[in-house]
Amino acid sequence: MSKRAQSTILLFATAFIWGSAFVAQKMGGEIGAFTYNGIRTLLGGLVLLPLIFFADRADVGQANRTHEQKAAEWKILLVAGFLCAVTHFLASSLQQFGVAYTSASKSGFITSLYAVMIPIFSVVIGKKVRPIIWVSGVLSVSGLYLISLKGGHMTFQKGDILTLLCAVFFALQLMLRR
Repeated sequence: MSKRAQSTILLFATAFIWGSAFVAQKMGGEIGAFTYNGIRTLLGGLVLLPLIFFADRADVGQANRTHEQKAAEWKILLVAGFLCAVTHFLASSLQQFGVAYTSASKSGFITSLYAVMIPIFSVVIGKKVRPIIWVSGVLSVSGLYLISLKGGHMTFQKGDILTLLCAVFFALQLMLRR
């Protein structure tokens, strides 16, 4: 199988899994937002544990660092990990509460706006943004307007606002990881 075909299949699988997760989240609202997120996060953590073990073993340069250097790296890692965890918790919780008050498809679209928010937020910290990003932002806002039309007027439901806040926190979380 060609590399292009493999890439297309993986991209489709990713989109399918990501998209169907919103349907599961909508149905998962029955058990409560925090319970659903707790189970989902626990499963994700269990899947990542073996990777952490192998990544630690693969760190070739580790033997050349002093104890103080390792301690400083751990401190930075813990602070960064805490900030990423808090923003992820807020984003996931807002998403789970939001999907309870809006449709799964609308929640999926609004959540995906984080991808356009990241470069726009990057302007605040002094990074340059290519013109195509601004075009993407305008198209995304246009899409948000179109899916929010009801009776000829733009309306935001409670779930839409919660999900839009979720997208903001996902964007901030991803910016923290850089």
